[in-house]
Amino acid sequence: MKSQKKSSVVLLSLLFTLLTAPVAMAQSTVPSQSSQPMLVALGDSITFGYNLGNNKAPSKEAFPYLIGKAKGYRVTDLGVPGFTSEDLLKALNSPQYTKQIQKASVITLDIGSNDILQPAIKDGLLTTGNSNGSLTIAQKIQFANAITLFGQNLHSILLRIHSLNPHARLVLYNIYDPIPLALHPLRRTSEKLIQAENVVISAEAKQEGISVANAYQAFNLHLATYVKPGHVHPTLAGQEELANLGLTILSRPIPVPDYQDKVNFVFDFLALLGESPDATGHSPFKDVPTHSYFWGYVHKALDLHLLSPQSATIFGAASDVTRSEAADIAVRFLHIHLQKGESALTWANRTGLFADLGDLPDMTLRDEVFFTGRVAALETHTEQVLPATWHMTTAAADILREALAKSSTAPYMQMNASLILKFGVTLTQAGKQDQAIQSVVQDMQNLVHMNIQTEKGFVDGKKALHVVVTVLPSAPADSTAMPAINQVEEYLINGKLYLNAGSGWEVVPGLQNMQKLLSEQMGGAAFATGMLKDMNALQIADGYQFAGSLNTKQLDQMLKGILSTFPFQVDQTGGASSSATEQWLSTVLKDMETRIVFTVLKTSDGFEMRAQQMHATMRLPVASLLALGGQNTSAKAELEKDIQDFTIDEHLTAAMTYNRTPIMVPSQFTA
Repeated sequence: MKSQKKSSVVLLSLLFTLLTAPVAMAQSTVPSQSSQPMLVALGDSITFGYNLGNNKAPSKEAFPYLIGKAKGYRVTDLGVPGFTSEDLLKALNSPQYTKQIQKASVITLDIGSNDILQPAIKDGLLTTGNSNGSLTIAQKIQFANAITLFGQNLHSILLRIHSLNPHARLVLYNIYDPIPLALHPLRRTSEKLIQAENVVISAEAKQEGISVANAYQAFNLHLATYVKPGHVHPTLAGQEELANLGLTILSRPIPVPDYQDKVNFVFDFLALLGESPDATGHSPFKDVPTHSYFWGYVHKALDLHLLSPQSATIFGAASDVTRSEAADIAVRFLHIHLQKGESALTWANRTGLFADLGDLPDMTLRDEVFFTGRVAALETHTEQVLPATWHMTTAAADILREALAKSSTAPYMQMNASLILKFGVTLTQAGKQDQAIQSVVQDMQNLVHMNIQTEKGFVDGKKALHVVVTVLPSAPADSTAMPAINQVEEYLINGKLYLNAGSGWEVVPGLQNMQKLLSEQMGGAAFATGMLKDMNALQIADGYQFAGSLNTKQLDQMLKGILSTFPFQVDQTGGASSSATEQWLSTVLKDMETRIVFTVLKTSDGFEMRAQQMHATMRLPVASLLALGGQNTSAKAELEKDIQDFTIDEHLTAAMTYNRTPIMVPSQFTA
């Protein structure tokens, strides 16, 4: 016990150096001839060379200086102990950083360790007291959000570097795990976090065409040699290995940007915008065969007059797409009326379609993804062709879009909703003959009734959201009212989410930018509009009633997009992998039936969404549901033998108002 307590104290001590290290900007430049190429190093205490010197200035034994010595570079080390990706992103806007980056021939970037380790240390996850190395649901949410934000910051950092110096060679390091293998439970926790972060680094590097220095792999093989005992920072040998990784990348030929050719650009552009391919007819183009998957999208693009083929028999499939051509496609897709003498490229630049995408002459895949997302955003504010599945006039469609946009962006809103869930079970022949199973099924088929009250507004001038969910039990036939069996309150203020499930208010960590993340993933009104199909309009007194259904294919893609921002891969002992979850979602959504009705009324301030009803029926096949649990067991096999699938029948009724009413602080709430 004494030994365990000592190891816990030692570990806390060594990790705490990350939090107590100086955060003042430290810069050191090797004096040399101005004609020499310059290496600028960006990062945290690893780049700084913490604990290799007096820690007052970057160590000359840190890997940037070792690279500079081997290559004959002048070195400017801008590493700052304790820096997170957010800190670096802010620093990149300072004159000092801007000036140095603009002069660089080579830039090294090693950031992200503190994004994960700082909150892990504060939460006590990396101490021997966390004996099983497991994460609670709240902690999983916290770190998934932290990793998502790291990905966003990393992307912005790379864009900023490229905008300041598009010609510099960039070496991007991934994150090594400093926790010794002997501390198995703690190592298990740190591995989950760091591997997830490295997935983000790898994905971002791939999109940008940047080579990754694999510090994670190199240090795993020699951790005792490369990390100082009792510390998390590299030894001199570890710094030498980081330098060798960088030198290996710099010895390779400069990678050519992965430009998008015309056929892939057309495919990605239309697919991302939800346009269906038209594979009818016969392709006249030698470079786009009729039997190829691309023909449907090329045919669709030609029907929409988005671009012209190279000739009557050659589409030009392999040619790169220039920015000017991409701008022409956007103008034609959005039906933009250009000003006299204005080109499509001038309009696109003025509108911001290419903002922060660097200055490459042609479109890369990353460029196209951001470009197309901005086109989609403009689509909701531009007069456009009526969706094929919306059976109404253009005027009615514009009213629906206006109401959807207002409901998602209104500063004040009050909603009172009722949600009724009915669960059902379909038994196999074996299950129908098992009385015990039938008894369990009978208990499952009760109704679940929830009242949901939502207020959106302001508290002392700050945006706030208060939600109260009350769950009612099934009422016996002779009872019309029963007390609530469960009540949950949520309160969102200052970007932080607080939860009260009956035992007091607690903050849900890591969700400081939840609203931003959701709006980026769902796109607000654009999300709502794209998710609707088979819509009809019925004019009523003072407004319209719109009825239709959800586009489950688009919903499937949106949910997968959200899942992709949480890069945890759960092993088979803990649950499903993300790929299994995505497959299960697709299976459920494929058979989901929905019916949705919006009531939109005219007010002095335009049209507003005032009521919504939705009915959804979902079937959950037991086989696919069990697959989410990882390894099969005899219990799972028994369940699959008796039950074919579960069903959920959902009825939602909601009424909305938009009164400028301040929100009252919830009872007993303390921040």
